[in-house]
Amino acid sequence: MADNENTASDVATEEPASKKKSFMKLVIAGGVIGIVVVVQLVIAFALIPSKDNLTQHIDGQLREGEPIKIVQTQLLEEDSQPTVEVDLGVFNFTAYQPNSKVNSHISFHIYGTVEEEHQINFTELLTRNERRFREQVIVTVRKSSPEELADPTLGLIKRKILDKTNRLLGKAMLKTIIFSDFSYTNQD
Repeated sequence: MADNENTASDVATEEPASKKKSFMKLVIAGGVIGIVVVVQLVIAFALIPSKDNLTQHIDGQLREGEPIKIVQTQLLEEDSQPTVEVDLGVFNFTAYQPNSKVNSHISFHIYGTVEEEHQINFTELLTRNERRFREQVIVTVRKSSPEELADPTLGLIKRKILDKTNRLLGKAMLKTIIFSDFSYTNQD
């Protein structure tokens, strides 16, 4: 019986010792991670120029007559061909917003750009699919959220119309969408 009591007390003293070891491992790991983060912050702070240093550098370039290099990116297609604008129609309709129980009146004139060499083929395909094209445009705009309709560039709506039109025609002939005279008003 005395042997059983000794082993129980030995196990009881070993458990807190193993908990202390695992806790110490966590503290050491946390300390190492903290040191790594601080070192990264110090390096980043040392490498990023201050506003004054940047201003002095630019002023120095201007005084020495060196051109200031400005990186500008453009989205150009690899085979950039001359394009022409094509009239895609005038749209004028009312859309009911069930969530807000508001009628929205939407009107616009829409144009697209097509490569010159595809203009005749595009016009023929669009004429054959005119009603389906008009329906897709109206459904796309009516499904749009008020935020999408309030976007000054109408970017998401343009991309949706562009994608659906090219799929309808079976070829990626339409390059861009241009909204003209866009009007969006809510009526209670």
